[in-house]
Amino acid sequence: MEALKQRGVQLTVVEMGDRMVPRMMGPAAGGMIRRWCERQGVRVLTGTRIEAIEHAAPLQARLSSGERVAALNMAGQQAELRGVTQINVLDTLGLISTSFGPWQGVPGGERAEWVDEAHHRVVSLAFDGDRLIGSNTVGRTECVGALRGLVRLGPWKEVLRRDPTQFMAAYLARAQGQGGWNGAADARRR
Repeated sequence: MEALKQRGVQLTVVEMGDRMVPRMMGPAAGGMIRRWCERQGVRVLTGTRIEAIEHAAPLQARLSSGERVAALNMAGQQAELRGVTQINVLDTLGLISTSFGPWQGVPGGERAEWVDEAHHRVVSLAFDGDRLIGSNTVGRTECVGALRGLVRLGPWKEVLRRDPTQFMAAYLARAQGQGGWNGAADARRR
């Protein structure tokens, strides 16, 4: 998308979900990505399906709204998704976003979310008991791999529920055990 935009192509993103990348991002993150794209001059149509590819010249897509858009980069072939990676990283016109695990949460689980609209940043966490099971981030690339390393949170769950941006401190305390390290005399020393 970025390469096409830099060439001056008038872009329209068609998404049948209620937000951009709905299978990767929650409402806050997907909404922020949409607004980012629109500010970059990209037209975004959510809740819209491609009904048919019309093989006229130029190739066009007929949308569920009845509108037709040029589909010069579409081949019209059906694609099958065979699986997804554990961590997804998306670069949307320079706005980096990530997701991992069941970021939507699970029945009976809890969520915590921090949004900084002015700086295009989101941290959204999904919990199941005292475990972090998934997340979305937008605009936060530093230390994002630490999110995947967090599993059992113990007392850090409450800290993260109040302030999801503290995930690196939680990672260092829980996954790395740095919080209770006593140097060479520590019994955990190898």
